[in-house]
Amino acid sequence: MKKFLTITTLTLLVLLLFVPSYSQGMKIKTKNYEVIKSKVFADNNFEMLNLTDDQKDKIDDLQAQQHKSMIEYRYKLSLKHFELAELMRKSPDEKKALKLVEEINNIKLDIEKSRISNHFKIRAILNDEQKKIFDKNFGFGFGGFKSYNGKGRGEKIMLRENCPFNDDDED
Repeated sequence: MKKFLTITTLTLLVLLLFVPSYSQGMKIKTKNYEVIKSKVFADNNFEMLNLTDDQKDKIDDLQAQQHKSMIEYRYKLSLKHFELAELMRKSPDEKKALKLVEEINNIKLDIEKSRISNHFKIRAILNDEQKKIFDKNFGFGFGGFKSYNGKGRGEKIMLRENCPFNDDDED
């Protein structure tokens, strides 16, 4: 019993010493979170476009419509995934399964078409100067924000000139 308590105590001590070292999180070069919030996470980054109130209203309406359509698409997609799982669980049939996979891919295609269409609808609202900024910062391609663990769709946001994460000076 004494040996068990000793081993348990030592294990707990080791865990208490080493576990916090793995929970350090993202290393940010700037200590001011407001800089990060204002430059990277601000209002879907539309602040850098200097939009008029009318443009903001139109973009908000487009985003609301897009959000609603995405909810509908994701609902349809979830139903098709559920149908496929049920089919494979109860009575696997290759032809029916392939048909459901095709329907799933068609829904995914519709989602991408909707995203691109919305992108160009927003772009059409902007003036020429705003379009240049929009194309530079909101374009499609190998971009996207990296998550805190370093994994993500790319490093596009890290390449922006105003990104606080790519400062050359060390604190």
